Amino acid sequence: MKQRAIAVGIIAIVAACSTVQNSGMTNPGTAPMDPDAPTCAAPDMQYLVGQRIGEVDTATLPQPMRVVPHGMAVTMDYRGDRTTVWLTEDDRVERVVCG
Repeated sequence: MKQRAIAVGIIAIVAACSTVQNSGMTNPGTAPMDPDAPTCAAPDMQYLVGQRIGEVDTATLPQPMRVVPHGMAVTMDYRGDRTTVWLTEDDRVERVVCG
């Protein structure tokens, strides 16, 4: 009888430690997102490339946004909703990307 109780206990512990297989269903409150799809304003801001940043009214640009001067260190965190404007040495817009 004691061995049976130990066996049942071990089976219960092993069953509790097993992983649940994903059924493929998602939470109804969330939609699957394409991680490569830009959600920032960069595609609409490509007209800035080549312009001097001093001639651009950055207050009117969509937020969140960061302007990165040439040679400046930045964090590598990716935010799909943030637009990043990279500048050349002479403060011209080199590229506009999400992140």
